[in-house]
Amino acid sequence: MDDSFNLHKSLMEDLIRDISEKKQAVINAKLKKLNIAVNIDTENRRLFKSLVCVTQGNQDTYYYNDGSINGLRIVTFVKKETQLFDSNSKFTMKMELDYY
Repeated sequence: MDDSFNLHKSLMEDLIRDISEKKQAVINAKLKKLNIAVNIDTENRRLFKSLVCVTQGNQDTYYYNDGSINGLRIVTFVKKETQLFDSNSKFTMKMELDYY
């Protein structure tokens, strides 16, 4: 039982890391397209961020502080989750992450 739990935990950690890396790649590509250079390591140490995420329901929207009141929207990720039960009463969860 303990090995099964550790395997499940490891798989979930890998999945979360993979999703995070893919989201970061999309954000970096969008910033590059807008000719905005943000050093993520420096940004993570800043007290006042130039790049922020606003979460509303199943959406995460990233904004760049361009000096305007609302900021410049970089990208919005929309999460769609589906929970399924198969004939053996096993639980499966599917997640899609779209962005625009």
